[in-house]
Amino acid sequence: MASVFQRILSAVDFDANSLAALDFAAKLARQNRARVFLVHVVPTVPEPGNVPPYTDVYLGEESRARELSDLAKKHLGGLKQEVVVHTGDPAVGILDAAEEFSADLIVLAAYRSTGRAHGYMGSVAAKVAGEARCPVLTVRPGWQGDIDSVGAQMTKNPATIGPDATLAQVHEAMKRGGFRMMPVVEKDKLV
Repeated sequence: MASVFQRILSAVDFDANSLAALDFAAKLARQNRARVFLVHVVPTVPEPGNVPPYTDVYLGEESRARELSDLAKKHLGGLKQEVVVHTGDPAVGILDAAEEFSADLIVLAAYRSTGRAHGYMGSVAAKVAGEARCPVLTVRPGWQGDIDSVGAQMTKNPATIGPDATLAQVHEAMKRGGFRMMPVVEKDKLV
């Protein structure tokens, strides 16, 4: 039987949650005998009139490439892999790398973003998930365990609402929690 995923792109920003996502990508790659493209995008957000010199940008890329190579040795041992560093907008860089390497899966961390429009996923993960041409798997904060278990990715306490709630109450709850949908539940059953 052919493997489901042959070219997995794993985007990291060097924090604990993105490293958990990298471990998830490595497990999937081992199961599918896939190549992993380990990608980091050095964000460049120049202030008006204060564009960093090219050498500073280049040194930032070079430094991150060394760190990324160390991560690859630690997390992707025995796997076919490529390390890639881009500079620019992180979401655009991830999407460009996915196209460049014909990724058939993108794995990246999802972040809780309290008070932001995207709720559970941060703006980078939301943009990548919304614009990628291949499937995107987001790993929630604190993930640990077996990648085959449904519980590894599902929340333990989903937000729900009762059938007697008004549309205004549902709208407010969704806005407050940053949810894009909310199941209606009555007596522990989905309505």
